[in-house]
Amino acid sequence: MTNRWIAAAATMLVAVGIVAPPCNAQTKAAAPSAGIKRYELPVTVTWQSQELASGLNRLADLQQTTIWLDRRIDPSTTVDLSASNEPLIDVLRKLGEPHAWSATPLDGVVYFGPKQTADELATLAAIARQQVAQAPATMQNRWLKSEAWSFPRLSQPRELLVALAKSVGASIEHVDLVPLDLWPAHSLPPTPLVDRMVLVLASFDLTCELSKDGRQLAVVPIKRPVQITREFAVPAARAAAIEEQLQLMPEAKVDRRGQRLIVSARVEELETLAVVMRGQTTSSAARQQSSSTKPAPLEDQRFTLRIENKPVGAVIDQLAKQLKLDVTWDAALQAGAKPRRNALISCNVREVNIDALLKAILAPANLAFHRDGQRIAIHAAN
Repeated sequence: MTNRWIAAAATMLVAVGIVAPPCNAQTKAAAPSAGIKRYELPVTVTWQSQELASGLNRLADLQQTTIWLDRRIDPSTTVDLSASNEPLIDVLRKLGEPHAWSATPLDGVVYFGPKQTADELATLAAIARQQVAQAPATMQNRWLKSEAWSFPRLSQPRELLVALAKSVGASIEHVDLVPLDLWPAHSLPPTPLVDRMVLVLASFDLTCELSKDGRQLAVVPIKRPVQITREFAVPAARAAAIEEQLQLMPEAKVDRRGQRLIVSARVEELETLAVVMRGQTTSSAARQQSSSTKPAPLEDQRFTLRIENKPVGAVIDQLAKQLKLDVTWDAALQAGAKPRRNALISCNVREVNIDALLKAILAPANLAFHRDGQRIAIHAAN
């Protein structure tokens, strides 16, 4: 699941009336530079009538990241999606928008589920970590230890939670609030144990409360609004900008004490407020991020494409649109009762460069090409 890619495609059916081939177009980009997360790297993707779970699995595989699909979302839902050189996290949010789903990162995992849960998840994890911080050092180390985690198909979340608590020497109360359920197999990268607890429980609209000694964990319903409290010293020179930012946080609770602010809000809102406190505008921070996630040059990208019996012209047209290619076809290919553009082709390639991708698409139709940067000239093969 790295990040330098653009074409992947189609085990899905094309909706009636759509000319373009069914496809997952995805671009795999270079490994992220320091400070850049994989979910911030740019992605180009096109899905048409794509089954959600298989599409997310392929996306996660190509991006070398882990996407956790909430149990409340039907994995067999078919979805459409088109995005070009956008950060993976933004692409997932765009995918979810028509369905009231969203995505949010949590450690090395990207959660994808109901928007309310996605909006609350980071704060729920921060609250749980705040409780862990009150425990003795030995228990803190156990709860915060990052380890890879996997479980087999048909695992029961109740049993998973009991096993997680037991692994740190803690008991768990009210686990019966978690409905009986059977889950597909999952494999997570190294993640703090307390965050794994939060992730599992959030799928049931539940969270956890930890005793001060860190040895008892209670499963409880989520109390809303989900907020965490932080205190800020207000620089006089930033007072106006801070007040402006607070106006954008209508659900925040603000206690003003002279030159100090005590603010209760979601973690993301508090982080944005901290940026403003430092004198950096949120727009400049966004520009800084976008400048660090520019797509790789075409020659450095790697492509994955799977299609069956699709018109070669439609496949090339779609790639040209996604990659901003300037494609010309030899006039002779357009002549005759059966223009060569309409020839049906199949191909299955993985992580190849742009020239290998074009060859795999065109060769089955007895076509060849000449490429000069973004310009592609297509002609009959010799």
